Amino acid sequence: IIINAEKMFYLKSDEIIYTVGKTLINVDDQYYIEGYDLTFLKNKMILSSNKETTITDINSNVYKLAQFEYSINEEVLKGEKVFYRRNEQENKEDEYYFETGFFNLKNSKFLGTSTDIKFHKTLFDNEENDPRVKAATSYGDEYNTYLDKAVFTSCKKNNKCPPWKMRAKKMQHDKIKKQIIYKNAWLELYDFPVA
Repeated sequence: IIINAEKMFYLKSDEIIYTVGKTLINVDDQYYIEGYDLTFLKNKMILSSNKETTITDINSNVYKLAQFEYSINEEVLKGEKVFYRRNEQENKEDEYYFETGFFNLKNSKFLGTSTDIKFHKTLFDNEENDPRVKAATSYGDEYNTYLDKAVFTSCKKNNKCPPWKMRAKKMQHDKIKKQIIYKNAWLELYDFPVA
């Protein structure tokens, strides 16, 4: 672990390192952390901060968090007001927003509350669409995302309600098959349930 900071304090008896100001951390050339005023608990191998921080992994996936705690040994990240950009390929990045998020970086699993997902525009082979979903909670891995109390539409964004949307108790996004599967769902046209 390499830590670069404007100022750094090391409490040797407690094995705690505090940084003040802009801080850059390299964790095993796997994760690059950029933030302010970070705390490193050396005995527990935990990094944390109450300030906005950006974490980028070796695959160019990006996590921006208002505050976070990262367990280095378990590779578990938890944070508040999380923006996560999943990098699949050039110009095919999905963006996730969570009020609170938990991420197991070792096996690419996540759990989040108050979820907003903006899929890349070419997800359904039509660049005119703006596919997106909002959900109360979500969880998943690199192959599937599962959402509770979710609303999906692919209509182009405007200031009015979308012409159509699917509201479902449960929703699954199969990233491999590029399918969205609904359970207990309603199709709504201009906010009126029709089917």
